[in-house]
Amino acid sequence: MSRAGKDHKIYISTSLLTDTAGAGASWVEFTPVESTDSEIAREEVTFKTRENGGAEQTLGGSLSATQEINWAFLQGDAQADAILDAIVNDNPIAIADMSGDIAAGSNVGQIGNYTVTSYSQSKPIDDVVTVTASCKLADAFFNMNYTGAA
Repeated sequence: MSRAGKDHKIYISTSLLTDTAGAGASWVEFTPVESTDSEIAREEVTFKTRENGGAEQTLGGSLSATQEINWAFLQGDAQADAILDAIVNDNPIAIADMSGDIAAGSNVGQIGNYTVTSYSQSKPIDDVVTVTASCKLADAFFNMNYTGAA
């Protein structure tokens, strides 16, 4: 079992998922990732009816998931080029956010097809160029308890 942060890995695939078990994707580790943020949220649906005496009820609506990936820019980085291509050409990509090596069945994480919604570069004069990409879930092929290939 891996420790959070230290062994954390991001994988991307330009071949999209065709099911929630990971079929269709050819995973490539995304390096050098500096940090990631992920969020899973469910929209709230609130309503009142006469039948329940006007009491307000809240139910869960549609599910959304976001990934924000920050990495050090390297010239000729194929993964960075794939993310840039995804936003420019509006092509979804598959992303796996894992607690460790995706090939080890003991690691858990999230996989899904994502649309890249923003791409930005920070270019400090005396430091490394860093890139941030924000991605949002593109379709129903999402698994938040993926355990990788055993």
